[in-house]
Amino acid sequence: MRLLLLFLCGALTAASARRTFGIDYENNCFLKDGQPYRYISGTIHYFRVPAKYWEDRLLKMRALGCNAVQTYVMWWWHEPIQGHYSFSGSVNITRFLTIANRLGLDVVLRIGPYSDAEQDMGGFPAWTLKERGIHYRSSDPRYTQLVKTWWAKLLPMIKPFLYTNGGPVIMVQVENEYGSWNPIDKNYTSWLLSLAQSHLGNDILYFTTDGTQAEMVKGGHIEGAYASVDFGSGLDEKAVGDSFKIQRIVSPRGKHH
Repeated sequence: MRLLLLFLCGALTAASARRTFGIDYENNCFLKDGQPYRYISGTIHYFRVPAKYWEDRLLKMRALGCNAVQTYVMWWWHEPIQGHYSFSGSVNITRFLTIANRLGLDVVLRIGPYSDAEQDMGGFPAWTLKERGIHYRSSDPRYTQLVKTWWAKLLPMIKPFLYTNGGPVIMVQVENEYGSWNPIDKNYTSWLLSLAQSHLGNDILYFTTDGTQAEMVKGGHIEGAYASVDFGSGLDEKAVGDSFKIQRIVSPRGKHH
């Protein structure tokens, strides 16, 4: 029996080691477990949908042909009062990730701390305004300490759901459209990526997303994360191609995202 248990543990460890997601830069494609992979995602903001409808909405995404779902983490929903956290009901993000995983949907997770998503203050809690003169999205130590405290709560909850750990999260976005911010603080974004890595590790694909202007993509790019672009619907084929040409300024090789 002991030998059998050791064999099973070894087999499970080997299976876990095979779970990888990354980019084949030579062939311009994603690789999932070493094989070329294409994902098609839609977006569901879990915090905007009553929890009882999550499975229904995710099943509808599967029916539409999606094999992935994209969502933001919205800070103020989870910490409406400083030091008082909420991860239940319609903000039970681990339950949302569990359902997605059970339904076979990959997850592209946008952890912020700034998320936008047409939310007041881009998702920053209103209580952060108590710090008079605070400089958001910068190396201001008053701001970075708030982010450190928040991510120390959030990211350990996310880690078990990374694809490499058996979960559905294949990619993690750091910040959001930072290239549209002024002033750009590259020290801040480099620090932010390092902070994410300290909690989630280095064996996951981190990425940035910015609008389709060269200065935006360059400003928002973080060394060590994959630079991607976003754009609205209704573009024709040429406009989409032109958008990806902007991405190629910073990411000359790799899969379009």
